[in-house]
Amino acid sequence: MKNNFKFVAINWLIAVLVCLFYIFLFAIPYAQSNNNNKPVIKCVDGDTFSINSTYYRLSYIDTPERGEPLYEEASKYSCYFLKNRNVKLKEHGLDKYNRTLVEVIDINGFSLNRLLVEDCLATPFYSKSTKEIVNLYNTNCK
Repeated sequence: MKNNFKFVAINWLIAVLVCLFYIFLFAIPYAQSNNNNKPVIKCVDGDTFSINSTYYRLSYIDTPERGEPLYEEASKYSCYFLKNRNVKLKEHGLDKYNRTLVEVIDINGFSLNRLLVEDCLATPFYSKSTKEIVNLYNTNCK
C-alpha cells in the first residue's frame, strides 16, 4: 500500500512539474512579446516627450520650464494625455536639437498642443513661418 501511494505521489509531482514547465515555456515569451509592442512613453516636460527612445517636441507652443510657474501642471497634463489616449502624431519637421516637431491629436480630434494653450498651460510660439497656424489657438490667458 505504501509503495502504491509513493507511485501516485511521484506521478502527480511529475505531472505538476510538466504543467509548470509548459506554462513558463509559453506564457513568458507571450508576455514579453506583448510588452514589446506597447510603446514606451517618457515625459520630459510639458512640450517634450519620447516614444521608444525617439524624442518629440510639441510644435507651435512653449510650456513653462522647470522652476517656472505651471511647470508641474503642464508636464502632468501632457503626460496624462499621452499615456491615456490613443494618439497620432502629425509631424512638422525637426527643431534645432533634432527632435521631431509634432502636433499630438487623439482619436476624437483633440489636439494636445491646442488644449495646452487654451487651458493656459502653454503659450503660442510665434515666428514668421508659424504665425498663421498659432493664430488658430484661442488664448485668453494672462
